Amino acid sequence: MNQEGIKRQLSEVASLLQFLSPDFNHYLESSSADNMYFCFRWLLIVFKREFNFPDIMRLWEVVWTGLPCKNFHLLICVGILESQQETIMRQRLDFTEILKHVNELAFRINVEDSLNKAEAIFLQIQRCALIPACIAETLGLEHNEAQQDDSPPSSPDVS
Repeated sequence: MNQEGIKRQLSEVASLLQFLSPDFNHYLESSSADNMYFCFRWLLIVFKREFNFPDIMRLWEVVWTGLPCKNFHLLICVGILESQQETIMRQRLDFTEILKHVNELAFRINVEDSLNKAEAIFLQIQRCALIPACIAETLGLEHNEAQQDDSPPSSPDVS
């Protein structure tokens, strides 16, 4: 079975995290966890094991609209990871411990908080003066809003 689609999505989550949370991304790199494999289950079955039935139906309904952007599910991943950033970094979790921690989040993630956080991330990116082309492409943003090269991205300016 070819898993190129999942690998691409994991790479896109990593790029988003690098752009949005460089400190957290650096921590993951230093912990050999920047491959984002702990998000594999989320992406493979689109969060099915993370939420109860009514909540997963709510999340899927939002994701399937294609709004506010293409690949909104990747922003949900980033939002959940950012919500766990302090715990992961404070406890100095390594890759295996991050995987365990993420798996233990099942049925403990608030769907509305996750959707709101993902939308806030999208709006934050949308307000950026320069968006790396890879992120603009991932989210389906206009390329004229994007930085044309993929040089090291600067963090979003939220001022």
